Amino acid sequence: MAESYVDRVANELADLALADQAASGDVGIVEEIGKLLGASSQTLQETYLTAVRVRRAEARARELLERRQANGFKNAPPPKAAPLQGLSEEDKKAAEAEIERKAAETTPVDNAKAAAEEAAREAAEIEAEIAAVAARKAEEEAAKKVAEEEARKVAAARKAEAEKAAKADAEKKAAEAAKPVVGPWDLEDDTASAPTPSAPAPVPAKSEPADKSPAMPRRVTR
Repeated sequence: MAESYVDRVANELADLALADQAASGDVGIVEEIGKLLGASSQTLQETYLTAVRVRRAEARARELLERRQANGFKNAPPPKAAPLQGLSEEDKKAAEAEIERKAAETTPVDNAKAAAEEAAREAAEIEAEIAAVAARKAEEEAAKKVAEEEARKVAAARKAEAEKAAKADAEKKAAEAAKPVVGPWDLEDDTASAPTPSAPAPVPAKSEPADKSPAMPRRVTR
């Protein structure tokens, strides 16, 4: 069956998120990607979370198998008897004896200890994820408080500026209202008190120059 687009994207995102977690140590990145996907597509979110759980389960199973192989299967539970068909009675007895011998080498205490270690490791992973989510929420709350404080400071500064401008405007209006009003009566008083300009001095009339031409002799008639 061909892989659907949703499955392919979910698997790719699951691989990237788990790789990011392994490289950065941020155990909350997987949950953060899931929330981001859920805000737009619940189908993709569910497929992504399923892919993450599958990969984590696979990793735990592989780790357990590697530990069993590394310590020579000392903490392995007693093996179950396998069908011994096709063997002779002597071979069957030898196989059963070998199974009993290996079972005797592994005590119930060892099995319980291995199970307890596995449970403790899983619990530690869960606690680390919870702590990372709590730390992220605390950071978000702190950032929110800082933003709110900054908003209050800006609002207070704007309010102070508005009050200062209103006070200056009121003082200006009060100063203008306190100035004396100049009416027509003030203009008349100013005119009466002003000095009367003196009349200009009369300009003397110019005298006609005397006729200095020689007098003509009189004619005597006889």
